[in-house]
Amino acid sequence: MLDAARIAFLVVHLLTNSMAGGAPLAAAVLPLSSDVRRRLAGIGLLALLLGLLAGGLSTLLVLAGAWPAYESAAARLPSRAYLMLGGEWAFSAILMLVYWMSWSRLAGRRVLHGLIGVVASTNLLYHFPTMMVVLRLLAEDPGLAGPAVVSRDVFLDVLWRPLPLGLTAHFWGLSALLAGLVVRRLALAGEGIPRDARVGALVALVGAVGLFLSGVWCLLSAEGLTARSLLSMDSLSGLLFAGGVACALWLLARLMAEACTRRVAGDGPLTGAVLAALLMTAAARML
Repeated sequence: MLDAARIAFLVVHLLTNSMAGGAPLAAAVLPLSSDVRRRLAGIGLLALLLGLLAGGLSTLLVLAGAWPAYESAAARLPSRAYLMLGGEWAFSAILMLVYWMSWSRLAGRRVLHGLIGVVASTNLLYHFPTMMVVLRLLAEDPGLAGPAVVSRDVFLDVLWRPLPLGLTAHFWGLSALLAGLVVRRLALAGEGIPRDARVGALVALVGAVGLFLSGVWCLLSAEGLTARSLLSMDSLSGLLFAGGVACALWLLARLMAEACTRRVAGDGPLTGAVLAALLMTAAARML
């Protein structure tokens, strides 16, 4: 039960933080109608708050014994690292709130207004996936970092390796995919114009391609045993991973068809993305 709850909260945490990172950036730079961009900025702010809640609940589960290795890895980081992370989260949250609330006041100054959203988004996309990726890898292989206390230099040494970089790029691809799918959904719901739906589909396609390429990179960079377990059909993790890949390939084909035909309809892609994230996260945690 603890494992199932942990996986569920991890999926919510992954999706909400990906959306929080991608939504303000998409709202700031994409050629969308003002209504869709404002809704997207509000969704990004809400996702950031929900991500904090999901992360807090996940932490409680870890402290309850759901993932002892992760708790040990987290204890190796100095307290100032978490103070820094909290400060960066608050910085992005304040900027995202200002970005959303100043929509009418700064409507005529697109560049200045958009810069607020870009800074808020890129700050999240830099700090949060890198921290989560390094902690996860230290939980799976404590020997990646020799010292008992992981200093900044040791942290960067772990991060600047093929697998952590691939996982970080995977997160960025997911952010682009989700932002594009939400733009697509808002436009189809009547919040924007038909062009907005096509723009959203194209951004989602770029994110899906990025996910595919970074996923292949991660498999090639992973240890042989891990890669074999994910690609094997004889284990639960392999079956879950195969299901996630099937959903991802269907999503990629659907988005490519929409990009070629310019006919965008239905909520299937967003459902497929969430299901793929659930299956792949469960596969990774079942190893």
